[in-house]
Amino acid sequence: MNDHRKDTHGLTRRDFIKVGTAGATGLALAGMGTLSLNAAGATDQLPRRRYGRTGLEISALVGASDWNADVIPLAVKAGVNYWHKAHRWTAETMPAAIKSQPRESYYLEVVVDRVGGDHMRDTLTRNSIINL
Repeated sequence: MNDHRKDTHGLTRRDFIKVGTAGATGLALAGMGTLSLNAAGATDQLPRRRYGRTGLEISALVGASDWNADVIPLAVKAGVNYWHKAHRWTAETMPAAIKSQPRESYYLEVVVDRVGGDHMRDTLTRNSIINL
C-alpha cells in the first residue's frame, strides 16, 4: 500500500482521509451555532455513551488535540468530554475552554507510541516506556 500515490483527483490516500475527517468534524459541529436553550436554560448536549466496562459516560463525538483552536470551545459547549491524544498538550498549551471545566468533567487520553517497532513488530516493554 503506497500512501504517496496520487489518485485521479490529485490527493493521496492519506490526504483524502485527513480531508474526510476534517469535513466530518466540521459537519458534526456546524449545527452547534444554532443550539437552542430549553426551558431550564441549558443548551442541548451531544449524547453520552458508556465507555466499555469503565462506566465512564463520554460524548458520542470524541475530541482531538489537533483540532483547530476555534473549534474546541464549540465542542466543549456541545458537551465533548473525551479528548484523544491529549499528551500533545502541556499545562500551558491545553485549550482554555477545556481547562476551565471542572477536572472531573472531562477525560484526557494519553497515547504511548511503540518504541522501535510498528503494529507488526512491537518492542514495547516496561523498560522502554520508563526510558522514553
